Amino acid sequence: MQTFTIEVAIPDELRNRFESRLEMHGGDAARYIQEVIAKDLFLMSEVNRQTFIDNAFEKIDKKYGEALRNLAK
Repeated sequence: MQTFTIEVAIPDELRNRFESRLEMHGGDAARYIQEVIAKDLFLMSEVNRQTFIDNAFEKIDKKYGEALRNLAK
């Protein structure tokens, strides 16, 4: 297992949500953050799911680019 030392800044508008989720994890911030990162990495390892996400972002990027070009006219 590799260990990282990190600093996490929770935006004020998310503080209540973070604190309630932290409370559901017994107040152990390190464990909660480890579980969130592990869950995220696991989901990203699913090829079909990641391909779907990548394709969605490509479509969004294309639409955004088109909208910017239209605004520039």
